[in-house]
Parts: sequence; structure tokens; C-alpha cells
Amino acid sequence: MSCPDQTTIDDWVCGDLSPEQDANEETHFLSCGRCAKRFDRLTGGEEIIADIRELERERDEYASALSRISETGQTLSETLFGAI
Repeated sequence: MSCPDQTTIDDWVCGDLSPEQDANEETHFLSCGRCAKRFDRLTGGEEIIADIRELERERDEYASALSRISETGQTLSETLFGAI
């Protein structure tokens, strides 16, 4: 496998690749010393990426929870006060 171009690296770091592409690039980064160095310079290391991905998952969970709270509030309001 050849080394990815900068756009692919940027997309990988931002989590913008498909799951299959993401897995392929991660495998490459873990096995290619040159790309590992590029990755470390770009991101400050794997810990930062792991933290970013965890924050993205938490953001999605919070967004889902807020949506459910909003829907529950709307239902409660309609039940108590009728449809407006």
C-alpha cells in the first residue's frame, strides 16, 4: 500500500473517511514509520485523535439526548395545555 496524500490524512484525522477507508488508513499508519512520523507531527500523537473521536461520540450522544428531552417536553406541553 502506498502512503496516503495529505488530503486523505487530513480526512482521516477529522474522521471524514468511510469506515472501510478509516480502517485501511489506520492499518497503514500503524505499520508505516514514515506516515507515523507525519501523523505525530500533524496531530501531536494518537492520544489527541482518540480524545477527539471520544468527544465526537459524546457530542452525538448529547445531541440525541437533547432531542429526546425536547420531544418529551413538547409531548408534555401538548398533553397539559393542548396542541397550540
